[in-house]
Amino acid sequence: MLTKIAPDDLHDAVLEWFAFQGLPVHHTHYQFDRSYYAWRHHGDKQSLTLWVSQVAHEDYGTSAIVDMLKQADPRSLLARYRHAHLHVRTTDTALAVYSADHYAP
Repeated sequence: MLTKIAPDDLHDAVLEWFAFQGLPVHHTHYQFDRSYYAWRHHGDKQSLTLWVSQVAHEDYGTSAIVDMLKQADPRSLLARYRHAHLHVRTTDTALAVYSADHYAP
């Protein structure tokens, strides 16, 4: 059973997004020093981690985050990177999703 690390609405929405992608979540984590929620899928020799800033969730809410995630293509990330990372965070003016092959909040 996964540990709920985020508010219920966000946690449930992220699990639904992963399931829609056909990627089960195997691990959850909260990074205290940077205030990020994380969900990780472990596939065959690859992984995808979604990092969501607590501030982004507080400022924009779950529905805005889910709308941003709908624009992401995790399958293409997994085709390019062995360990893919999606970061949902705020900039000075907007909510954004970034992708990388490493953790980069």
